[in-house]
Parts: sequence; C-alpha cells; structure tokens
Amino acid sequence: MEAEEVKAKASPLENFGFILWVGDERELIMAWDHKAMENIFGDKSSLVYQSAVEFQLLDLEITGCAELTPSLQSEDTLLQHFTSLHRLTIEGNSHLVQLHHLTSLQELHIDKWPSLVSFPEVDLPPSLKEIKIRGCDSLTHFARYRLPPSLRRIEINRCQNLKSLVEDRDGSASSSSSPCLTQNEESCLEYLSIWSCPSLTSLSSRIQLPKALKHLQIHTCKQLEFITDTFDHNTHLEYIHIWYCPNLKSLPEGLCYLPNLQKLSIYGCRSLVSFQRGGFEIIASNLREIDITNCDKLEALPKGMHNLNSLEILRIPYCDGFMSFLGEGFPPNLISLKILNLKSCEPLFQCGLHRLTSLRELWISGEDPDLVFFPPTEMVLPKSLIKLIVEDFPHLRYLSSKGFQFLTSLKSLYIWTCPKLESIPYEGQLVPLTQLSIRHCPLLEVRCKPDKGRYWRSIAHVPYIWLGDKRILAP
Repeated sequence: MEAEEVKAKASPLENFGFILWVGDERELIMAWDHKAMENIFGDKSSLVYQSAVEFQLLDLEITGCAELTPSLQSEDTLLQHFTSLHRLTIEGNSHLVQLHHLTSLQELHIDKWPSLVSFPEVDLPPSLKEIKIRGCDSLTHFARYRLPPSLRRIEINRCQNLKSLVEDRDGSASSSSSPCLTQNEESCLEYLSIWSCPSLTSLSSRIQLPKALKHLQIHTCKQLEFITDTFDHNTHLEYIHIWYCPNLKSLPEGLCYLPNLQKLSIYGCRSLVSFQRGGFEIIASNLREIDITNCDKLEALPKGMHNLNSLEILRIPYCDGFMSFLGEGFPPNLISLKILNLKSCEPLFQCGLHRLTSLRELWISGEDPDLVFFPPTEMVLPKSLIKLIVEDFPHLRYLSSKGFQFLTSLKSLYIWTCPKLESIPYEGQLVPLTQLSIRHCPLLEVRCKPDKGRYWRSIAHVPYIWLGDKRILAP
C-alpha cells in the first residue's frame, strides 16, 4: 500500500488531532481532543473500528485518553484490529488494555497508568520483546511468578511503590523455592534498567538473575539492599551500572569472574563496605572500564586489578585498602586514571606512574595536608599525558617547573579548588597547552589576569583559558 493511499484512507481521522506519516513506516500519533472526538464519533468514550481505516499501522501512540478505557477493552475497537502494530505507546489509561491479539507487537511503552499493579503474563503477546514503564505508582512488582520469556528489554522508571521484579505465588517477593527469576522456560532478557524506584528493596531474593542478561542498570533506588546472591550464572553480562543506592552494602559474588564484562560503574553507594571475596582474574579479559566513586564507607578495592591488561579507564577512591592496591600495581594499559579523596599522596608518587606509557588522562584530588609541591621531586609523570586535573588540595602552593618539563604532549591543564596555590611553571613549560582552567584558586587567579598578572606571559598563548567562571579571550 503506497503512502498516498494510506493517507487517503485515513481521511476520516484528519480532525482527530494530528497524523504523522514517516516514509514507508506507517506511524500514527493520535493526540485526542474531547471536542474533536465528539465531532467524529459522537460519543467520546467509544472508538469503533471502521472499514475506512484499513491501513497497516506499525507505530501507535495514544496520549491523554482516560475516558476511552471501556472502548480500549472491548472487542470492537480500532485498537483490536491493529494486528500489524510493532510499537504501542499509551499514556494516562486507567486499566490494562487487552494486548494478546496484537500478534506482531514488539514494543510496549506505558506512562502513568494509576491502577497498574503487575502484568498478567497470559495477556502479553508472544512477540513482545520490550517494555518501558514510567510513572505507574501502583506497580508493586513487574510480574507474577516469572518474567515473560519473550522479553529482551525491560525499563522501569519512577514507579514509587515497586518493591521487586517478580512476586512469588504466596504473594511475597521471589524466594529460594524458585531457582531463577524465570521458572520452567528460560528468559531471554538481555537489558534491565530500573530508575528512581524508592521502594525497591531487591531484584530477587536468594535467586539468580536471567542467564541471558547483558546490561544491568539500577539508578536512584534509595531502599535497595540486595541485588542477587551471585553473578556466577550471568556470564553474558557486559555492563553493570549501579548509581545512588545509599543502602546497598555489598555486591553479589562472582563479580570478578565475568568473562564478557566490559564496564563496571558503582557511584554514590554510600553504605557499600566491600566487594565479595575474590579478585579480578585473567578471565575478565574484556573489561575496559572500572568506575568506583563516592562510596564513602568502602574499606577495600577488589584485588587483582593489575591482571586486567584490557582495562583502559580506572576511577577509584582512596580507602583503607588503597595501599594494598598500590602494592599490586596498576593495570598496564591504562588510558585514563582518576584517584579521589587522597589523604596521603606519597605512596602514589612512589608507585611508578611513569611506567604507564599509554596514560593520556590523570585526575587526582584529595585532602593531603602535606602536599605543597606538585608534582614532588620523587614523582615522575608519564610523558604520554594529554590531560591533567589537580583538585581539592588545601595546602598546595606550587606547580613544579621540573615536573612539567617532560610533559611535551600536555594539551589540557585543570587546577581546581587549591586555595593556597600561588605559582605555575615558568614561561616555556606550558607551551603545548591549548586549554587551561583555574577555578577556586584565588591567589593564582589574580596572578594570571590578562596583562597585569605576573604569570600572564606564561599562559597568554593558550587559546582557551578559564579563570574562575569566566572565559578569558585573547587580546
């Protein structure tokens, strides 16, 4: 059916709101207006299928149509006949729509369904691969007994009363009587994302996540205490992202033995004390990035990170186990290294950073009261550095000219929140720079002011300069 023919047959709906056609993909977006509905159908609470609209829809979005609920649930509606639909978006409906007849449906997006508590599996089409849910505050669990086996992607966002993914048959969260989140038939779930669900306490209780899972993302779930016992069976995991879960105290066993893991990001989990026993082994050969930051109670870093030849990005905090980490050494092929909250810099300076010949970016921040010169005499920075960030050292006073003389590739230098810093390398040491940012360093900012500042001649050649919050334009 040509696009022109489709548009002509849709003519009875032209006053309905707006209809958008995109190429050969027939996408219908209905912004239903009560007055327009009365003009077309006579009764705004009914939407009856008409032979005039016999086109093959792939994408349907229904927004703000609470009074259409009886019509959407009846057997003689426009929706019931759209068996070609690939994606359906419904916002503001008050009851679950019957979906099993939509045999081609692959994506379902649900927004603000006030009465949605869970999904009865029997009503979901077997072709469904993706569900996105947002703002459904009555949702207490995603599914009963098990996850629908056809689903590959689940995204849940801002559901205030979600407590778990799966409810057990006795009405509680899944228990040890269930060996997996999916009973009987194996789940195909590859992507699981949960954001801003403040009542979520666990993903699963003493049971395993789906084996096919590749991407796990949990963000801003304030009551989350438990993810799962172990990742031992989740060997397909590639990405783990856990942010702002302040009650989470530990991570599952097996985290360090995932052969396909590429990125591990743990941020703002302020009760996290430790990783489970064990360390990274050579088996984690695909791991490219580890980011563990703003975890104030962390007592130790995972062991064996020096074994990770594939690791390129490492962001870690200073903690009680930092010395042990330095004793093992850094992963050899790092490109970016960020170390936060350094309370003592001396061990870092003596660990041979200059041996990281691939390092392009170094970011260090801390509270070391003894750091007055940077870099100190005993510290040699890698010649490969392109970007250097030094932040939050309360007693730092001097940037050493000797320490910068071999940084011939350095392009970006950021000095932040060093209130006593008063000098930078002398003229000629900063020639390679193309970006310079000095913020919350009041003494140095005065000395770098255009024309009048003592160090202006040393930095005047830099194309992009920020002093405080102001961009300094070349004269």
